[in-house]
Amino acid sequence: MHTELFDSTILGTAEQALDFIGNILESSTEYSIIGEDLDGRILLWNEGARRLYGYEPAEVVGRANTSILHVAEDVRAGKHQEIMTAALRDGKWEGMVTRQRKDGSRFTASVVVNPRRDSTGRPIGYLLISKDITAEVRLTAELKAAQFYARSLIEVSLDPLVTISAEGKITDVNQATELVTGIPRQRLIGTDFSNYFTEPKRARDGYQQVFSQGFVRDYPLALRHASGRVTDVLYNAALYKDDKGRVLGVFAAARDVTQRKLAEELQRASSAYARSLIEASLDPLVTISAEGKITDVNEASVQATGVPREQLVGTDFSNYFTAPDKARAGYEQVFREGAVRDYPLELRHRDGRVQSVLYNASIFKDERGEASGVFAAARDITARRRTEVELSRVNRALRATTACNQALVHATDEAALLHEICRVLVDEAGYRMAWVGFAEDDAAKTVRPVAVAGHDDGYVAAARINWADNELGGGPTGRAIRTGQPAICQDMLADPRFAPWREAALARGLASSIVLPLLHEGRAFGALSIYAGEPEAFGEQEAKWLLQFGEDLAFGVAALRERAGRRRAEAALRESEQRFHDVLDLLPAYVVLLTPGYHVPFANRFFEERFGQARGRRCYEYLFNRTEPCTICESFKPFDTRAPHRWEWLGPDGHNYDISDFPFTDANGAKLILEMGIDITETKKARAEILRLNTDLEQRVRERTAELEAVNRELEAFAYSVSHDLRAPLRSIDGFGRILLRDEVSTLSDRGRENLTRIRAATQRMAALIDDLLRLSRTARCEFRRMPFDLAVVARAIAAEFDAAEPTRHVAWRIAPALPACADATLMRLVLENLLGNAWKFTARNADAQIEFSVGEQDGERVFCVRDNGAGFDMAYADKLFGVFQRLHSADEFPGTGIGLATVQRIVHRHGGRVWAESAVGAGARFYFTLPEGEIGT
Repeated sequence: MHTELFDSTILGTAEQALDFIGNILESSTEYSIIGEDLDGRILLWNEGARRLYGYEPAEVVGRANTSILHVAEDVRAGKHQEIMTAALRDGKWEGMVTRQRKDGSRFTASVVVNPRRDSTGRPIGYLLISKDITAEVRLTAELKAAQFYARSLIEVSLDPLVTISAEGKITDVNQATELVTGIPRQRLIGTDFSNYFTEPKRARDGYQQVFSQGFVRDYPLALRHASGRVTDVLYNAALYKDDKGRVLGVFAAARDVTQRKLAEELQRASSAYARSLIEASLDPLVTISAEGKITDVNEASVQATGVPREQLVGTDFSNYFTAPDKARAGYEQVFREGAVRDYPLELRHRDGRVQSVLYNASIFKDERGEASGVFAAARDITARRRTEVELSRVNRALRATTACNQALVHATDEAALLHEICRVLVDEAGYRMAWVGFAEDDAAKTVRPVAVAGHDDGYVAAARINWADNELGGGPTGRAIRTGQPAICQDMLADPRFAPWREAALARGLASSIVLPLLHEGRAFGALSIYAGEPEAFGEQEAKWLLQFGEDLAFGVAALRERAGRRRAEAALRESEQRFHDVLDLLPAYVVLLTPGYHVPFANRFFEERFGQARGRRCYEYLFNRTEPCTICESFKPFDTRAPHRWEWLGPDGHNYDISDFPFTDANGAKLILEMGIDITETKKARAEILRLNTDLEQRVRERTAELEAVNRELEAFAYSVSHDLRAPLRSIDGFGRILLRDEVSTLSDRGRENLTRIRAATQRMAALIDDLLRLSRTARCEFRRMPFDLAVVARAIAAEFDAAEPTRHVAWRIAPALPACADATLMRLVLENLLGNAWKFTARNADAQIEFSVGEQDGERVFCVRDNGAGFDMAYADKLFGVFQRLHSADEFPGTGIGLATVQRIVHRHGGRVWAESAVGAGARFYFTLPEGEIGT
């Protein structure tokens, strides 16, 4: 059966009907409407979907919805496929699911999935309609919880509790009533309340008294049990009403006064009930003594102040308000007058937050009727105040837009209009300052002020605002121009992007701002900046009205410019055409236009000076004296390809030309080719000469490299020879000295033995020096292989070797767990042997020696550090540290050759890094080095 969905006399065509339906889908903002194909790809994404999920259509259309709409656990469980299968099978699927927004937040959605079918009934996709029902679900849960809580409050009472209708019928009872009457709840409900007392008429008179007076107190009755047992009770009853104040019935409670024990239990239950009632309040409740001290609070008071109950009790009530004297005067007024109503105060949380409240308070009395204290309740009116402020601000924006639109209607001059707009925003709308700036297209992307009003005092001129992506372009004005979107700074004191102008702005009483981009054809040509004297001054509705006005202002300025521009354009057109021809005639290259018929409608002076008069003639006639077109012509290729073409040409004048041909269509629709030719004759000659010189240079470099390699080989041979020739005599000297000390010790004097010992020590130092020199030399010649490895592993191995060599020493090693680097492992071991060896050597006299190897970061660069608490050195001599044979301590004090740190420096430099040291005498030393970031491994 076909159903008419709309009036076909109005929407007569399919296209109109589709437009109508499309408008309905797009205008639906409360409901998300999403269209999918059978594979789950999104085909339709309306405004409601954008608002609900946070994605723009361009971000989701064409993508599968399982990765966009569904939470991860539902995707893993295949819930999306189950829903679609059920919709196809049953014709519809409806239910609640958990959805996920773009920002990751989740919500509960009511979803209806309908299959879409073509004219033959074949399924072609789905239509998903959903709505966020998170608040509804929460309210339902809260309602159930409240009902359960109310039921629990009733049932927890040991007293019989009953609710009675206006006709005297029981509408509800608690379990205590069932126990005291011996009758089940379902039988009690609907029966006459008075039937269960020994004096029904007196019971009836009692609840009628409640309706006439509003309550009864300690009304004596005798309650009869089904077994005949009678219980003496005191009934207390009061009216209960709905939210509109209409009386619904009577709530009555009976207290058994026959037994003292039951009375005590009822008293405890009553206290618990009162506590529950107090705690059930969402408003802060507090009791205050005559001295102004807090005697009790509920949990809402704890939440409002951030102070635990035990800390609140006993403190001065007025301490928790922004105006303590006003708070103290309030509760003193209660003791004088008995009550206060809607007393305005500001409650301060311990974290600094302030909450606007209205306090209502009254005296409570003891059993003798004497005032014991004050009971006060606070109602949070922060939201109401916020609404009042927002309304005031919207009215301000409306005044501004109305007055400014009047100025727009009557404007004839752009500058006068902008100054008037700024004046109206300040003088009539009450904003503190307003200015308009235009975006310049210079290198600095300057924002040029053109109109300002209000508390400026040179602020705008000194601000140096631009619209580039830098610090001075990061404020609201620069962002609005750069992005084409409005920019709001709600608190200049807290917004880090406002730092460059904060001090000057605060000095002029500016606290927040909104900047409206002035757009024309999708591009911001400037911005209107509006400032307020208070933070958080621009609410959503006010910003909406101001944004609309910004669009109107941009349109007005564009219209004024268009009218002025049209007049200027007409006057400048003739000058522009002449200037264009003059420029073309001054070019050091030829420019011609070619038609498909080989005519030349235009040629500049350069062309005609080289090849003669060309205008109106065919190119093959005046260039080559031909009577018909050339067989092959490079110039006309763009007519076929419709793409630019570049080529070289040897002209009839003997010159080489670099030619570029560009196809285009003129304003009349004629197809033309623009040809530009640059004389490159001298350039080609220079290029050939450079090629020849480069060939000669490469040959000289190869010869020089060969010479250097030969010298290096000679140096290596010399170093080997020197080391071999020096070591032999040194071994002889040391060996014979050892023999003399062993065999001739009895004939040598003490002085002789001392001299021989010194000779041997000198030869051993000389041998170590030769070894270190050779090692230093090899660091520059050895094969260099960079690879990822962990320096911490190497350092721990070296530390273990030192500990094994001197087991009597106790050194606290602190080596980082992992120190990844990309370097030559062999050379870096030599670096660590020298640096850790120095630390080991110079901490030898410390009983609590400590050596540390770690890595940190300085100015974005990884810096390794070897630190010790040894002898240290004077930084005045730090420039000598890395020189060969340079020592800051004598060999007697600390042994060594003075070559180790030179080796360290040479290896680090070979890696492209740096090395330096810091120290103080007696305060240890720190040696730093860097390694360029490579492919770091661990």
